[in-house]
Amino acid sequence: MKINIVEHQLEITPELRSHIEERVGLALARFANSIDQVEVKIMKGRLNGDADEWVCLIELNLKKPLRVKAEHSDAFTAADLAIERIVRRVSRTVTILKPGDRPKP
Repeated sequence: MKINIVEHQLEITPELRSHIEERVGLALARFANSIDQVEVKIMKGRLNGDADEWVCLIELNLKKPLRVKAEHSDAFTAADLAIERIVRRVSRTVTILKPGDRPKP
């Protein structure tokens, strides 16, 4: 699984880059054989009024394209929130049952 980190109009610190790589790698490790590439975009923007917020956008292709976004005033927290969301989405997508596989009540 390849992890691409894209900086949008800013340069992120090496600590943030290694934190994201480590967290994404560990969080999605059990799905690594199903995922070829993960793209993580980090940007800073004004989302809620005039306060600057860090935005983390994670995109990957599984059975379908998956995309999550998280905002927070702290870059590490924004990345952690987005990673938690993408893990839930991937887990849900992988474990969706086919109509014939559903348990009978």
